[in-house]
Parts: sequence; C-alpha cells; structure tokens
Amino acid sequence: MVEGAEPCPFCRGTNLSCRPEDIDGWAAQVACHSCDAVGPLSEFKYDDQQEATEDAVRMWNRRQ
Repeated sequence: MVEGAEPCPFCRGTNLSCRPEDIDGWAAQVACHSCDAVGPLSEFKYDDQQEATEDAVRMWNRRQ
C-alpha cells in the first residue's frame, strides 16, 4: 500500500505502488496491482522524488 493512498476506485484493491520516474525532473503515478489500473501522472515535474510521489497520491485520491 502506498502511504496516504485510498484503495483502488475500480476494484477496491490495496496492492498499490507508486512509480516515480526521472524525466528532466521527477514525476510519479500510483498503480494498482490487483486490476492494473494506473492513476494520472503527478501534475508537475519536481526536483524531489518524494514531492512527486505525494502529488501522485493526491491525484489518485482526487477521484474525479
């Protein structure tokens, strides 16, 4: 489970991970390993991997 992330909106699974990537700055997204759902990328590219992860969790939890 990713700290602070709500269960998957599709399967209610909690087998989640956060995938950070360094692409001229850090971006991240939350993924569910139960149903293969993937959340949106963090809104910005960050200098810090942790900030990107926190933003990805906020986006995952937004449920729009």
